[in-house]
Amino acid sequence: METLIASRLGGSAPLFGAALVSGLAGLIVTWVVAAIAGPSVYAEFAVFWALLFFMVSVLFGVQQETARGVAAVEHAVGGSGIRNASPWRRLLLGAGVVALVVLAVLAALAPATLGPSWVVWSVPILVAVPCYLLVAGIQGAMAGTERWLDLALLLTVDAVLRLAFTLVALWIGGGTAALGWATVLPIPLTVAIGILRGGRRLRLVRVDTVRDGAFYWNTARAVFAGVGAAFFVAGFPAVLALFAGPTPSAEFATLVLVITLTRAPLLMPLSAIQSLLVVRFTRIDHARHLRSEFTLLGIVAAVGMLGAVLGALIGPPLLTAVFGSAYQVEPWTVFALVIAATAIAWLYVTGPATLARHLHTPYSLGWAFAAVVAVACLALPWPFEGKAVLALLIGPLCGVVIHIVAQAISLRRVAPEPETTADEQEERR
Repeated sequence: METLIASRLGGSAPLFGAALVSGLAGLIVTWVVAAIAGPSVYAEFAVFWALLFFMVSVLFGVQQETARGVAAVEHAVGGSGIRNASPWRRLLLGAGVVALVVLAVLAALAPATLGPSWVVWSVPILVAVPCYLLVAGIQGAMAGTERWLDLALLLTVDAVLRLAFTLVALWIGGGTAALGWATVLPIPLTVAIGILRGGRRLRLVRVDTVRDGAFYWNTARAVFAGVGAAFFVAGFPAVLALFAGPTPSAEFATLVLVITLTRAPLLMPLSAIQSLLVVRFTRIDHARHLRSEFTLLGIVAAVGMLGAVLGALIGPPLLTAVFGSAYQVEPWTVFALVIAATAIAWLYVTGPATLARHLHTPYSLGWAFAAVVAVACLALPWPFEGKAVLALLIGPLCGVVIHIVAQAISLRRVAPEPETTADEQEERR
């Protein structure tokens, strides 16, 4: 029985483990830099970290599209039943384009955001982000060929190397330059490790987009969706700050902290298996697609509701006990934010399911419309805490509706016909 649940999400265990290691390593990095380097250096480092990983989060769409394209070829009778092409030349050209875009962004934003040492922080970003596009391609190819252990290894190595390099940089008394390079060096090293680990099979993978234009158009829309995802995760505290107005700093800090803590249990594991979900949905036959998706959405909803109830009961006293009396939150706020985190988690399910159907435009529009609705909610003349909860709830739910409606329309149009390429399917849309 080829449903998502029956497949038991094979490969999820190593990816969950890699996500746990990666998350803990990132937290330790930020903690030790703040504790050892001092407030002035950490203030610049925090902005550098946010800027770097916002760009990296946006490029996650490259991994999604590569995983989908490779999985489609692998699923088509070992790649013999569908026209295909190699992705590697295209990804190398894409890395060059990304380098130019990053250069332009840094020239515009870095002097105002990265402080007096903006050049020192900018050069590592300029090196790392184009390299990450290649990392995303390698990881997508591994996901598409279901090499989950290799994918988990790359994720773990990247995080552990970053932690190790940061500790060394702090131990030798390195300044901003040392911290910047310690953060980004694992990315090109991961490219090298991925190539060595992948071997001949990785070099020979194919995707189902034959024409260069179709590949770049599909990837661009996946990357555009990555902007929406980054908006709700890495970028949301900055967006909140734009609408905070006269909100006291303690209230703002508490809200950001609670948002971060309430969504981590759902979003960390789901973000770790995004490519796995794309592959699994690609392999599910049309008749079972929505049923499998709704089953997974139901599981996420049940976990979210349980978490909301528990959070409301134990969250406020636990927050104060762990972080101090300055952090005070009402039980209803914790409950509402866990429910809102569940809505975002639904997007982490409907997104891969939509992309697996070759619905790149609805996929990106779902994320983009979710972000637009969230901003509109934040602009309402309501209490700050209430409109923040509304933004995190209504925005993602609107994106979910777009994804599911697009899938339902696509599935109704399905009719028995010869296998087609992604290029031909794109022409029909």
